[in-house]
Amino acid sequence: MTLSLEKEAKARIASFLPQAICKALKSYHDFMGQDVSIEDAKSFGAHHTAAKVAIAHVELLIKLCKASDLSGEINNKDEKKRLVEVTAQAEAELAQYKSRQEVWEEEGEHEGDL
Repeated sequence: MTLSLEKEAKARIASFLPQAICKALKSYHDFMGQDVSIEDAKSFGAHHTAAKVAIAHVELLIKLCKASDLSGEINNKDEKKRLVEVTAQAEAELAQYKSRQEVWEEEGEHEGDL
């Protein structure tokens, strides 16, 4: 890939990523906010797996953003600021999710102790 083509590709990705991250987060929140009646283990497993896939998608978008060092490819200050803000928001929400997961796993380990 030539240098100019690489730079152009990074610029296009940089302009796309904030929207992609926001959409992935919104989709996750919408999915988790659904009133779901989970009556059997198979339905629960499917719902849980879908939530994990959504989280993995957000993680990959964040990694793409960081690995590509895209902030240097954006000339517009507002776009650069938006990319930084959206990435920070996604990282914060991901950290909250992981923190809750750790608590749930710890509580699950102690359920048999009751």
